[in-house]
Amino acid sequence: MTPRLQTVGLAGRIAQTFLHSKLTPLTIFASILLGLLAIATLPREEEPQIKVPMVDVMIAWPGTPVAQVERQVTTPVERRLWQIPDLEYLYSISREDGAAIILRFKVGFDPDQALSRVRTRLDEVTAALPAGARVVSVSPRSIDDVPVLGLTLTSRDSSADQSDLRRVAAELAAELRKAPGVARVNVLGGEPRSVRIAPDPTRMSAAGVTVDVLTRVLEGAGLSLPAGDLVGANMRTELRAESPLANADELRALQVPSGTGRPVRLSEIAQVTDGPGERTNYVFLGDREHGLRPAVTVEVSKRPGVNATEMVRFLHGRVRELRPTLLAGLEVTTTRDYGATAKEKSDDLMFHLLLATLSVIVLIAFALGRREAVVVAIAIPVTLALTLFLYRFLGYTLNRVTLFALIFSIGILVDDAIVVVENITRHFGMKDHRDTDERVIEAVDEVGNPTVLATVAVIAAILPLAFVGGLMGPYMKPIPIGASLAMLFSLLVAFMVSPWAARRVLKPQAGRTHEVKESRLDVAYRRYMARLMEQPRQRWIFFGGLALLLVAAGGLVAVQLVTVKRLPF
Repeated sequence: MTPRLQTVGLAGRIAQTFLHSKLTPLTIFASILLGLLAIATLPREEEPQIKVPMVDVMIAWPGTPVAQVERQVTTPVERRLWQIPDLEYLYSISREDGAAIILRFKVGFDPDQALSRVRTRLDEVTAALPAGARVVSVSPRSIDDVPVLGLTLTSRDSSADQSDLRRVAAELAAELRKAPGVARVNVLGGEPRSVRIAPDPTRMSAAGVTVDVLTRVLEGAGLSLPAGDLVGANMRTELRAESPLANADELRALQVPSGTGRPVRLSEIAQVTDGPGERTNYVFLGDREHGLRPAVTVEVSKRPGVNATEMVRFLHGRVRELRPTLLAGLEVTTTRDYGATAKEKSDDLMFHLLLATLSVIVLIAFALGRREAVVVAIAIPVTLALTLFLYRFLGYTLNRVTLFALIFSIGILVDDAIVVVENITRHFGMKDHRDTDERVIEAVDEVGNPTVLATVAVIAAILPLAFVGGLMGPYMKPIPIGASLAMLFSLLVAFMVSPWAARRVLKPQAGRTHEVKESRLDVAYRRYMARLMEQPRQRWIFFGGLALLLVAAGGLVAVQLVTVKRLPF
């Protein structure tokens, strides 16, 4: 006789609802498919991508010594920027002709809001800057700016000079920027192309052109004026500018207003040269065959949330397409492949996740039985699949921390299924007149409340770790979140799927009396505990040893905490 709903608790009602429901096998099948879909679509990375908003502010004041820049620009701007809420750190570098300020906000703060606040505060500061000083750029920075791919170009026969390597690298960078998911492409090494403008003080004075007028004309033409050398007091300091114009002739023909009322060409008051510029960084590639060779490296960064493995694979294919034409005669060496390393580490952790699952199933087969192990073998993949699928909606990626959370949770998520299956096995061996369905439902209901309390207790112990602050808090957050989700899903699976599987896999033994057969381990444990409870001296020895173990464990935890505090986070 099937028990009435009023005679069983919540766990028994759930088991009764899904014991013969067609939704149960459909749920198992759908969960596995969703888990496989999550594995195929989740971005793979080496490390969790936490939000650490940073903003770089570049201020130019041409022709000004460093002491004056520090006193009249850096210090006042710092004082105003420190008024921004949620700003955690501020670093500044003062140098001749300008300053650089780096702002770092609290971990997890919205990067767009951080950039907006900095721009708003700088708009207020601009009016108070000295004459000639101006904000050149305000650039956001994040962890995603770390390159995921590095391609180093070298010449096979040493016929290409540094300017040629730089030119090819610049064209390759332009092609790679078109790829989906690419956020930034940077070229390192070589001799960059630059247009130099050397104003002639005599000609400028004769034409009535001042430095401010020349600067405004160059800015109006779209030239980038970095915080470097400009025309100084002796009117002979060179000005370097990256021109969007097609060639130097167009720049020479640029019209400049003069004091005489007649516009003059830039070539009439300044010397314009187009050619290799001054190197700002050096790149060399060394091997046993060719030794140390000059090279140029192209670095590619990805956008947040983009699958690094898929993007790098696409970029490698694009490079192979360009080898016969653009890269002919050059060697392209992959000096950094974040996608390959991320895939390798995620695959390795997935293998260990599978190995841990199989190990638990084998252990249960030896401890409970082969049929009981089959029931648990159904519960574990369903639980992990649902957790992986929810990872997809929480914005997590497959990395060493999220996969470690799943490996860590396997040991605790099987507890619910084991308790339910073991109690169903016990009820199947009882001598009474209940039918199989009634035995399953009552067995689940009997351990329902303790199972719920045990699961809630584990979640209550793990989940607070998700609210730890600093850099380590968001970095390790997938562990408490993933373990808590796995525990919740394991509880639902234990009440929904495990009774359904046990009803079809386990064999009822209602015709025999349920006899408890103790193993050798049970006998040894019973004897030891009886002696422990009877003799006070052994009791003190046992609890004293346990106290020493707890003190040693506490000492290890304290050492780990001190080590973490000393880390440069």
